[in-house]
Amino acid sequence: PMIKPPSQRKIPGGQIPASTLIVLGVYFVLVAAACSGGEALVKPQPTSTALPATPVLVQQMKADMGPSPDDEPSWVFLDDDFADASQVEKGAEAFRLVCAACHGNVGQGLTDEWRATWAPEDQNCWQSKCHGKIHPPDGFELPRFSPPVKGPIIPAMFDTALDLYRYNKATMPWHAPGSMRDEEYWQVTAFLVELNGIDLGDTVLDESSAAQVSLKP
Repeated sequence: PMIKPPSQRKIPGGQIPASTLIVLGVYFVLVAAACSGGEALVKPQPTSTALPATPVLVQQMKADMGPSPDDEPSWVFLDDDFADASQVEKGAEAFRLVCAACHGNVGQGLTDEWRATWAPEDQNCWQSKCHGKIHPPDGFELPRFSPPVKGPIIPAMFDTALDLYRYNKATMPWHAPGSMRDEEYWQVTAFLVELNGIDLGDTVLDESSAAQVSLKP
């Protein structure tokens, strides 16, 4: 039988108790859900099933994730001339190959002046079928703003070289975060540290030494 909506029902005294309205409201939601094929109108929120990151669990997670970038051949191809180069020198070349397109040839960011040095057909990064919303299947959308990596932004965001390294590894490169080898992230970090006027001398950055390199003025 057709159920009349509450507005057409006659209730003694002319008033519909609030509790009745609530019950009827829930009832109509359930009826609507049933009529629409049984789809839930409100999706249940997932609950966390995370377990403590014990050493055994971490190893299992790594196995489930497959090989890390350090287990695969690098896609950052440095010329043989860099075989005996320093960490900073290798980082400068890796930056040129991977990072400079977005962050500028001298760390100035993706400025109009930097893009103006490219071939005319490449200067609009966000055009269709390039790095805009409509891009090739193996491509990606580029943000409108890629920040400089030289100047006050680095000390403002990071306390130490270790902080910078961890950020780079977690978020960069934009199209494939974490896809470089660990040593390459250290090389790029070392280059960025020196790019921002901090002389590393003979220091080779790693987890221990980078924590001692302050990026603050």
